Amino acid sequence: MDPTPIPSSTQPPAKDSSTTHEPSKVIFVRNVPIDCSETELSSAFEVFGPTETVMTMNAKSHAFVQFVNLIDAQTCLMQVQSGKAKVMLQDRELLIS
Repeated sequence: MDPTPIPSSTQPPAKDSSTTHEPSKVIFVRNVPIDCSETELSSAFEVFGPTETVMTMNAKSHAFVQFVNLIDAQTCLMQVQSGKAKVMLQDRELLIS
């Protein structure tokens, strides 16, 4: 007896949310000096465009920076991650993602 073929699904495969990212105006910053103020951090990133919100997590040397415009956040990420630009604060290079 031959097995009956199983019909293929007509639905597209589900998207894997771990591999797709929506563009965001928020960047994650590491290596932030513990005594850094949110104003100092905002000023360090305003070379890429105006920032809207800065939230520091000083105990972990991390922060989130939200730009007003999506294109400014994308430009910051592309330039820093490609090595074309560095963001320095209190003699530290800030790491972003």
